[in-house]
Amino acid sequence: MPGLERVPPEVRTTYLGEFTHPHAERIAESLENAGIVWWSKSPGAISRIWEHGVRLFVDRTKLEDARALAAEQLDADP
Repeated sequence: MPGLERVPPEVRTTYLGEFTHPHAERIAESLENAGIVWWSKSPGAISRIWEHGVRLFVDRTKLEDARALAAEQLDADP
């Protein structure tokens, strides 16, 4: 999953949430399809102790749209 380097300099991002890897991948695909700028941070070797998922960040002007997309993906999980 891409990191902060993919975010254009004029875009400011905010925290969307921490998700399991499968959920993060599905949410990321939804964000891409919606044209919402996003990036992710996976836990490192040491931080895996307290971080258990992928943290997603999105364009702060699109936060509500991103939350709705994330909720759809989480609700779709059987």
